Amino acid sequence: ILNISIKRINDISNDLLKHAKAENAKQELKQMAIDKLVEDIVLEKNIILTSKSMNLISLSKDDFKGFMAEIIPQEFSRVLSNLLNNSIEAVDKNSGMIKITGKHDANSILLTICDNGKGIPPSILSKLGVLGASFGKKNENESGSGIGLYHAKKTMELFGGTLSIESEQNKGTNLILKLPCVKFL
Repeated sequence: ILNISIKRINDISNDLLKHAKAENAKQELKQMAIDKLVEDIVLEKNIILTSKSMNLISLSKDDFKGFMAEIIPQEFSRVLSNLLNNSIEAVDKNSGMIKITGKHDANSILLTICDNGKGIPPSILSKLGVLGASFGKKNENESGSGIGLYHAKKTMELFGGTLSIESEQNKGTNLILKLPCVKFL
């Protein structure tokens, strides 16, 4: 897990250094089954949650096992990692729950990250995904820049997909990632 995490961090730093244009990135898309990528990130996050005595992320990957999408694997992992970090920050240490579920049809794969965190006010929700829009960091020093959600939204669009956010204050948030399904293994 440590090697996977180090490799992902290294990939992130390399990507930031070369930060290619979107047309060049399109050439890097690969057809991949996403279940293993999701499972690896969840395993990494669960190790961190265990060390903090928090509830683990539940994963129902059988719903999208073997379905393939055209993605850049390290970018998809980065998006998923960032979205899970946001959910981890939003939930209470003792009663927080995060669940990832999947659905599919012949044309698309739908991953949903659900948490029972503090939720997002409607006035903020409509701004999220725009560069500079952030919400819910613990203090001024940790205030987000909005880059994470902006990157996630742009990356999902690069893959031909979408990222949508549904939230209700004091009840939780659903992050919905939709990807075109290219084939089934």
